[in-house]
Amino acid sequence: MREIREDLWLGSYIDAKNPKRLERLGIRHCVDVSGTLSTPTLCSSSPIRTLHVKLEAPVTDTKQLRAVLAWMSAHHKVMVHGTMSSVVVAATLMYREGLGLEEAVLELPEKEQRDQVMMNSGSIQVLKILEEEIWDRKLVAGILNVVCPCLLLQPFCFE
Repeated sequence: MREIREDLWLGSYIDAKNPKRLERLGIRHCVDVSGTLSTPTLCSSSPIRTLHVKLEAPVTDTKQLRAVLAWMSAHHKVMVHGTMSSVVVAATLMYREGLGLEEAVLELPEKEQRDQVMMNSGSIQVLKILEEEIWDRKLVAGILNVVCPCLLLQPFCFE
C-alpha cells in the first residue's frame, strides 16, 4: 500500500482486508473499484467503510467517475484498490489539486500503475474530458473573480 497524499492511499485487495493496519494508518474509508458489483454499494459490516463501484477497463463514464470523486471528497483518509484504482487516484489528484493529466499520472508511485492509465485509451479519454471540465471550471471561476468577485461568494444573488 502506498501513500499518495496524506489523505489518499493506493492499495490492493489484500490491503483492504486488513482493517487493523488500515486503522493504524488512520484510514477509515476504502473505494473498491474492482468491478465485481454492478451498482455502487456501501459495506457497513466493518469499521472501515467501503464503497464498492463497478469500474471496468476502459473507464468510459465521466458521470460515474465524478460520483466516486464526490464520495471521496466527503471522506478523509481514503484507500483506493481494484483494477481501475490507478485511474481513480489520477482523477482524484486532477479533481482535488487541479493537476493536468500527465502531472497526475506521474504522481503514481509504480511504473505498472502509470502504464495502467496511459495504455488504456478509453481511460485516457475520460481523464482528458475530466481535465477539460476542471480547466473550464477554473477558467469560469477566474473570469467571475475578475468581473465580480461577489458572484463567487453568493452565486445565486444578482443584486
